[in-house]
Amino acid sequence: TEASEIIVMQHGHIAQRGNHDELAQQSGWYRDMYRYQQLEAALDDAPEIREEAVDA
Repeated sequence: TEASEIIVMQHGHIAQRGNHDELAQQSGWYRDMYRYQQLEAALDDAPEIREEAVDA
């Protein structure tokens, strides 16, 4: 189940606020974190790509 609202805090202040779809489209920490997780999942599914990335 997705949260109806996500609040991203930075340095004790609200930096971003919205649902997943909204935050994934906005430039900011949430989108960067989400993209990083997607990349990590893709690399976990393809170990040979991970080895090439590490060797580069």
